[in-house]
Order: sequence, then structure tokens, then C-alpha cells
Amino acid sequence: MRKIIFLGVLMTVIGSCSTNKEFEITEGSIGLIAKTTLLSEIETLYAKDSVVVNGTSNSIEKIDVYQGKNLLFSLSPKTENPEQIGTVKIEDPRFEIKGSGISLSSTFQEIQSKMEIDKIIPTAMSASIFIKNSPFLFAIDKATLPESIKYGYDPIEKTQVTESTPIKYFFISWE
Repeated sequence: MRKIIFLGVLMTVIGSCSTNKEFEITEGSIGLIAKTTLLSEIETLYAKDSVVVNGTSNSIEKIDVYQGKNLLFSLSPKTENPEQIGTVKIEDPRFEIKGSGISLSSTFQEIQSKMEIDKIIPTAMSASIFIKNSPFLFAIDKATLPESIKYGYDPIEKTQVTESTPIKYFFISWE
């Protein structure tokens, strides 16, 4: 009887230590998708989920993957090779970068403390945060920036962004 109880406790401990790879992000993968996965394989990999393909039969523009009513992520093809994944836009906050725990729920301070920011470039509605030597790209809403830089297009310094600024968008570029 003690062996059975010990075995049950051991299995529980081992099970709780394993990570959920379904929502794990690395530089070369997101969930069930690897950098080398072809767009034509997405429907097979996410057969239990809802896969919406936008475009024509011979030209995919975007693929949205849903779990129930929740959009998990969107995929866009590479410019040079439209069969391969070029960009992934993370839509579900359960996805986290392995090792850092950064997700859509993270703040600018978390990004800055766990990654090396290369530059911050403003666009019309957001500011793009480029990570040095990494395929990860984050965007913050320009509305959250101080008035002095909110409407400009000059590069933004890290010190000009408040630590509590939330992430608006999270991309992985495999271009």
C-alpha cells in the first residue's frame, strides 16, 4: 500500500514539473509549430482547433488558429517562400517565452530586464521594440507614451518608456 501511495505522489510531482509545450515559445518554435513547419501542415497540427485560412487556393495571406472562440495566433507567409511561415502574431497571453516567461501580459520593464533591447521605433499607432539578435518583436501602444514623444517619429530611448507600459502586440519573425 505504501508503494502505491509513494508511486502516486511521485507521478504527481513529476507531472507538475513538466512544462506545457503547447504554449511555449522559443526562437525556433511556438507551441506545436517549428520554424521549419510549412503553412500547409497547420491544419493537421491543429486538427482539434479551428484553422481559418485567408487568401486564395494558391496564395495564402494569413492563417488564424483558434482554440474554441479564442484566437491563439496568426501566421503570415514568408515573402520569398510563401509555403513557409514568415511572421507569427501571438494573440493568446498563455503563450510564454521559455526561460523568461514573457507573454502578452508582460510589461516593458519585464522585457527590459530579461532581454537586450536593440531599438524602439515609433509607427503611426504604436512603437516597435526590437530585441537584439532575436526574432522577437514587441509593440506598445503610443497612447501609453509621454506626451513629449507620443506624436513623433524619432527613435525612442528606453528611458522614455515607463516600466509599467503593457505589451500591445507580440510577434516572431522568421523572415
